[in-house]
Parts: sequence; C-alpha cells; structure tokens
Amino acid sequence: MAITLSESAHARLTELFAKQPDARGLRVGIRGGGCSGFSYVFEFESKEATEKDKVLTFGDFLLYQRTRFHRRAHG
Repeated sequence: MAITLSESAHARLTELFAKQPDARGLRVGIRGGGCSGFSYVFEFESKEATEKDKVLTFGDFLLYQRTRFHRRAHG
C-alpha cells in the first residue's frame, strides 16, 4: 500500500502548515479504538524523526510513520 498526496491535499496542508510554524512534518499513526478496533491519527510533529520512524517526503512536507504503523497499515 502506497501513501499518496493529491494536489488538493497538498494545498490544504500548505494552509495548515502556515499556521503551525514549529511543525517539521505530519505524523500519521494508528490508535486503538474505532469501529474496527483502530483509528487513524494525524498530528503535526515538531520533533526530529527517530530511528523508530519511517519518513516520507512529499514536496515540501515530511510524513512521519512509526515502524509499527507501517507494518499494520501495509499488512
């Protein structure tokens, strides 16, 4: 499963990042809960990536994923 970013999503993230000057990227994760037992989480990340993170680059944006999220999301 690949993660893609549409043009409209990129435009919206540009607006949101302008309001978050300390943000280095966007963290995507999974948290327990929700109808299927998991729910997705999207949070601005102001810290640097760690060895537990997989970092993807989308133009001006960094997307952080914990390794365990990557394994769950990609089966």
